[in-house]
Amino acid sequence: MPTAKDYLAQPPLFLILALGPPNSGKSDLALTFPACYVASFDPEGFAILKGTSERAKTLARNLRYIEVFSPYGEAATKRLFERTKPTIAPPARMIENKS
Repeated sequence: MPTAKDYLAQPPLFLILALGPPNSGKSDLALTFPACYVASFDPEGFAILKGTSERAKTLARNLRYIEVFSPYGEAATKRLFERTKPTIAPPARMIENKS
């Protein structure tokens, strides 16, 4: 266990789980942090990195390592998302908890 002094001397570390429907900006959000190490279950989600826009180039500079976990391979996973995308709808509205 580090001491308070040791802990405060270390650079910040963020572990973030981003969940959301397709094309909601999860990959873009993740890549705005410098020195990103990515574990992804959606190989199509980081296709933004293969673009030629300035945004894609900026985000690509932040990527240090990516591991894609897909038991089916990229082609099969892409077909799966194409089939399921029409069934995934964004929430109609936020429901406020008044209790």
